[in-house]
Amino acid sequence: MNKIIWVDDEISLLRPHIMYLEKKGYEIDTATNGYDAVKMIKEKNYDLAILDEMMVGLDGLETLRQIKAVDTAIKAIMVTKSEEEGIFLEAVGGMIDDYLTKPVSPLQLYLTIRKNLEKEDLITENLSKSYIKNYKIISGMLDKDPSFDDWITINGMITGWNLRLDEIKDSNLAATFDDLRANANVIFGSYIQENYGKWLTGGPDKPLLSTDVLDRFVIPDLRKEKTALIVIDCFPYDQMSIIEELLKDRFTITKNSYFSILPTATQFARNALFSGLLPSEIEEKYPEIYSDNFEDEKSSNRFEHELLEKKLVSMGIDLGKKLKYSKVFKIEEFSKIESAINDLKDSQLFAMVVNMVDFLIHNRKKDELLSEMMFTESSYRSTIRSWFENSALQRIINSLGDLGFKIVITTDHGAKLINKFTKVSGDGNISSGLRMKFGKNLTTSNKKQTLYWQKPTEYKMPSVFKGMNMILAKEDHCFVFEKNLNDFYKQIKNSFQHGGVSIEEMILPVLTLKKKK
Repeated sequence: MNKIIWVDDEISLLRPHIMYLEKKGYEIDTATNGYDAVKMIKEKNYDLAILDEMMVGLDGLETLRQIKAVDTAIKAIMVTKSEEEGIFLEAVGGMIDDYLTKPVSPLQLYLTIRKNLEKEDLITENLSKSYIKNYKIISGMLDKDPSFDDWITINGMITGWNLRLDEIKDSNLAATFDDLRANANVIFGSYIQENYGKWLTGGPDKPLLSTDVLDRFVIPDLRKEKTALIVIDCFPYDQMSIIEELLKDRFTITKNSYFSILPTATQFARNALFSGLLPSEIEEKYPEIYSDNFEDEKSSNRFEHELLEKKLVSMGIDLGKKLKYSKVFKIEEFSKIESAINDLKDSQLFAMVVNMVDFLIHNRKKDELLSEMMFTESSYRSTIRSWFENSALQRIINSLGDLGFKIVITTDHGAKLINKFTKVSGDGNISSGLRMKFGKNLTTSNKKQTLYWQKPTEYKMPSVFKGMNMILAKEDHCFVFEKNLNDFYKQIKNSFQHGGVSIEEMILPVLTLKKKK
């Protein structure tokens, strides 16, 4: 039972209000002056104090200051005769939790008390009602053969709920949400298996893919507007929502979505983004890119600057020295860019790849502290928020806005939290990826959670894959060899991986920022 102390020099006139609150389950003690109230609070713990602003002797504000000196945690509602500026300032300053203007009805007082003492319960109650409504909407969309536009909407709604559930700890809601998202990924995997090949033919009925990002969001305004393109590697939709929230006060932000090509691996997806070409088309024009170790991301992605430059030239845009490119592998490398930010003022396009987030994800299991911090999606979001709030990257983005740049922030692929394994076998050498594998005569223990490409070249993969099969993991599965099952439990389970087929890996955000005037 919540305990309330009500301080008013005319408390006898408020007996009907007190009886009403007692019927609602509150324990009410009263005092007719501030001195008695302070003494009572020294002798007994109260959850909330209701104070009349104008009292003989100690007024309401002075009484509250003395009460707070005794109990800093007690909540306070001030009852005033008029909405004076001083009350607003005290409320903003944190001294007062709420205020009411006379005359006050019993119901009005009760609702204000509930708002302050039962805020978490009220949020959970309202959130539950809202969740049930949205659950039905999402389930209805999943039952009706969603289009790619529907999937973007579903992803936005699921991400929104993912973030909202961070604010409260409701295990029942969280469990039903996890079930909903898991079911969505099952249906999404089937959708991609049926439709992805059709998208690669170039017909009109396809979503924006990695190959369309420059054409849609960067190139159209490039001749007339300075643009910065920031690609944060391995950055799912929910993570970008954190950055969006932290930048919205300074920038006007437009949010769009696109689908990553498959596999959702850096060496394919990011090259497609910078070139506007699918992997087989890149190989045809620039055979050196996939001629050596195509499993090595650093090797396969070392041509991004050149791919971007050639893409622009193919569109009739030759920027020369007005195109600047940087890649960040370590946090300390941001400082070099930040210190030289004014050198970019005459550039027409500044492209920056932030590679350290992918590094953070892949090294989580190797670092005990990171492993503790990033055990769940929620804790990983918290880690990203803490980093970005005071990061050089945020300062760089702010400075680019000050220099008049339109800023496009996106990613090459997302990541999926892994909870299950599918056993894999095959002939000879098989690649080491956890969500993507290629080799000869590949077979898996779980066909439902596997997207199987008998001939990867039919899906616009480079010719080096001729004679091989490729498998991509669906949902929250990864591929492991029989001999390595112990590694799954020691190093892989509850880690973030990419390369496969999931909503989190494939449906990606694009933020377009313009500084507010």
